[in-house]
Amino acid sequence: MKQLGFPVIQGEPPLFNRLPVDLFPAKRRVPFVTCSTCTGNELKAAALAERTGGAVESMEGAAVVHVARLMGVKVGEVRGISNQVGDRNRGRWRVRESAAAARAALVDWIESGKC
Repeated sequence: MKQLGFPVIQGEPPLFNRLPVDLFPAKRRVPFVTCSTCTGNELKAAALAERTGGAVESMEGAAVVHVARLMGVKVGEVRGISNQVGDRNRGRWRVRESAAAARAALVDWIESGKC
């Protein structure tokens, strides 16, 4: 968006390609990226990571952060990672484990009193 000259959010400063978050409920922090596609294979994932510096795809999170910024509401994101990019073999996905990890991160954050 910056190369096109269109801020995602008007303001001072205008926000282009990076939407900052205010809350950090998880100990491990990595940049999330959003795109109009899923990578689907390791070559596309590597190209996206190289171009953006992102470690996690998060289309939904970008929308939530965007709206929160527009509304002046503090926002953060916790994501449980159920599968890595590559073979789309659903038998290797770890949905329950990733949901449990996200839950544990939120509970730890709440109990720490940092929220």
